[in-house]
Amino acid sequence: MHSIKILATIPRRKDISEQQFHDHWRHPHGTLSKKIACLRGYVQSHRIVSPLLPDTQLAYDGITELWYDSLDDALNMGKDPAHRKYNIPDEPLFVDMDGLKFTFFEEDIIRSRPAVDDPDDAAVQWSPTEWSVSVKILQLVKADGNPAWAGDQDKALGDRIGAFRHVRSFAIDAVHKGTSPFIGARELWWPTLSDFERGVAGDRAAFDALLAQAGQHYTMLASAERVI
Repeated sequence: MHSIKILATIPRRKDISEQQFHDHWRHPHGTLSKKIACLRGYVQSHRIVSPLLPDTQLAYDGITELWYDSLDDALNMGKDPAHRKYNIPDEPLFVDMDGLKFTFFEEDIIRSRPAVDDPDDAAVQWSPTEWSVSVKILQLVKADGNPAWAGDQDKALGDRIGAFRHVRSFAIDAVHKGTSPFIGARELWWPTLSDFERGVAGDRAAFDALLAQAGQHYTMLASAERVI
């Protein structure tokens, strides 16, 4: 997988419904994104309101994840002819542009696949790059959050709540020069919402510990839908 990515927090326009936002983002916006030559991956994370998270989860309706071969490609996507022609004009039709925030990240994968020993277990076959829809927690560590948000026990805590994949990402300071809206990101995957709920119910203390160690953060539960 490619290591350079952008995560963008997206609030919807207040004059459209949640359904209108999510549907427009999927199509035509997501469909048009397939024309962008430099994109190597594109995932739309559509918010699932969860009783396990504070009301701050409502600040954004979705998070875009964009992948590139290089940092140069990411920095220059705005020059892509298809992006300029189709996507940029389309964004204000469903996005509150004043609240849109972009952060450039480089990631550290601490669990790539499920911790499963039984070759007959269905989990062996699961991969977020091969299945078009999964469920994930996305935690974005705010600029005034805990600088030591990535701890030595992270992998063990993620395993305790049954996360199939666990990734930490760090803001690229060469791009943001200390001004990034978020300094880090944590992503944890499960195949389904039921798998997520069972995992957290099995060890709520581990889930709470992962959230708390970020300090100031924005966290969303989402249906992650792969476009590219």
